[in-house]
Amino acid sequence: MFSEILFTFVEILQNNLNFTVMKTIQTLAALTLASSLIFTTSSCNKENDNKENESETILLPEAISFMDDNAEIYFSYDEAKRFSSMEKKSNGKREYLTTFQYDEEGKVIKRILTDSKSHTITYNYIYLSIDTVIQHDNSGNPANNDTIILDSRSNIVKHIEKGRYTHLYKYNPKGNVEKITEYNRTYNCTFDNQKGIYSNVKTPKWAISRFAWGNGKFSINNIFSATGPDTEKEEYEYNYNESGYPSTLISTYTYGPQDVEKGNISIKYKKAD
Repeated sequence: MFSEILFTFVEILQNNLNFTVMKTIQTLAALTLASSLIFTTSSCNKENDNKENESETILLPEAISFMDDNAEIYFSYDEAKRFSSMEKKSNGKREYLTTFQYDEEGKVIKRILTDSKSHTITYNYIYLSIDTVIQHDNSGNPANNDTIILDSRSNIVKHIEKGRYTHLYKYNPKGNVEKITEYNRTYNCTFDNQKGIYSNVKTPKWAISRFAWGNGKFSINNIFSATGPDTEKEEYEYNYNESGYPSTLISTYTYGPQDVEKGNISIKYKKAD
C-alpha cells in the first residue's frame, strides 16, 4: 500500500516537473522569437531611414533665368552653403556682382556691390545686439544707414530705410512671410508646401530677403500669391523637379485692369557638397 502511494506521488511530481519545464521552454522560445522580431523590425526601420536620407537630394540654386528679358542671376557658395557671390547678367553682360563676407559665427559683416563699370560700394554690417543690425555704406554719411530688426529665426521684422521709411514683416509658423508692409502698402501672401528655391541656403534669412531675388518669398516654401491694395496682385504658377523644387515658374503681376505683366523664369540647381 505504501509503495503504491509513493509511486503515485513520484508520478505526479514528474508530471508537474515536466509541465514546468515545458512551460519554461515555451516561454524562452516566445521571448527569443519576440527579440528576433524586434531586432529585425528595428534593422528594417534603420535601413529604411538610411534609404530615405540617401534618397533626399539637397539642392542649391545655381542660376535663375528670366527668359523674357534674356537675363540671368548666378550664385556661388562657400563650404558652409552660404552665398559667396551673386552676379546678374543681361544679354551676356554683367549688370552687377555682389560678394559677401561672414564672421566666425556666420553673420554677414560685409557686402561689396560692383556695377557694370566696375564701380564698387561696400556695405558694412554692425550688430548692436542679437536682433539689431545697422547697415553702413562707404559714403560715411549716417543718413544713408539702414536699421534692420530681426526675430529669433533671423527673419526681418522691421527695416528702417535711411531713417525715412519703415517696412514691416510678419511670418507664419513655418517662417514664410505672410504679411508685408512697404512704403505704406500692405500685401498678404500665400505659399505652397514644396521646397523653397533658397530653402537649403545657409546665409542668414534676413540677408536672403534683402539681397536675393524674390525678397524672402522663396526661403522656406514658395509664394503662390501676394494681394495688395486696390487691384494690385502677384501670382505664381510652378512646375517642380523630381526632388520637389521649382524648376520653372510663371509670374503674373497685376497693377490694374489693363496693366498686367507676365514673366517666364527657370531655375537651375546644383547638388550641395
